[in-house]
Amino acid sequence: MSEIFRISIVIQVVRDLDATLPVQDLHGFLYITNNPGCRVTDLQNNLGVSSASATRIVHRLGHFESKGRVGLGLITVETDKEDRRQRCLWLSTKGQKLVKRMESAMN
Repeated sequence: MSEIFRISIVIQVVRDLDATLPVQDLHGFLYITNNPGCRVTDLQNNLGVSSASATRIVHRLGHFESKGRVGLGLITVETDKEDRRQRCLWLSTKGQKLVKRMESAMN
């Protein structure tokens, strides 16, 4: 199976969760997957997005999106113990299950 085909299978796994998920949000999810406990500012700097965009990504991937809509619940947001102004990002149980489905699809 070619690498491109494997990527398309993983994309379908994500589309099954939310067919309208922006690529930028998927990129954020993958960044958090590979950097558990990262801060929102890390997401901003490493994805090359604005502070507002990073916040929107966190809201969509988290439990609450703007305008009262429910987020995907793939990540949890915790206050940084060293700097209470910062927020740390972790995969939720639902996010961990999605990663396992993505990894299974790759095999």
